[in-house]
Amino acid sequence: VRTDFGLGNWEEATDVAVQADGRILVTGRVRISAAFNLALARFNGDGTADAGFGAAGLATTAVTSQSDVAKALVIQADGKVVVVGQSANLSANPDMAVARYQTNGSLDAAFGAAGKLTVDFFGAIDGAEAVAVQPDGKIIVGGFARNAGTTGFALIRVIP
Repeated sequence: VRTDFGLGNWEEATDVAVQADGRILVTGRVRISAAFNLALARFNGDGTADAGFGAAGLATTAVTSQSDVAKALVIQADGKVVVVGQSANLSANPDMAVARYQTNGSLDAAFGAAGKLTVDFFGAIDGAEAVAVQPDGKIIVGGFARNAGTTGFALIRVIP
């Protein structure tokens, strides 16, 4: 099944997860006007967009006014979804980006600043590539950070 959310030819998926009820979550990016936004889509088990999630199955989030991209997602035990990636990935100083969504696709206002947070390590290029939830509910985000021309592993733990 192919689903086009009508946003042009810039929709791109980067990760997928299946909920306990068989619905499918996909994250990535979509182009909204001149910039990319984090995207989180939910599909029913038959592949059709879940109309009860976000706007007709798609939730988009601008972390910055520049282009943002989602790389990975995880479903928490309570059904909330954490999406990680990179904010402002077209600028000289992109940061790790983390967003948490309610089960209906709206941002979780109790998380970070209105559902979003960014992490800057050394004032250079940073990005999140993977995410997991510990048994105690803490969120682990892995990615990379650049410092003085050297790029290395970056790891943060978010205590929601």
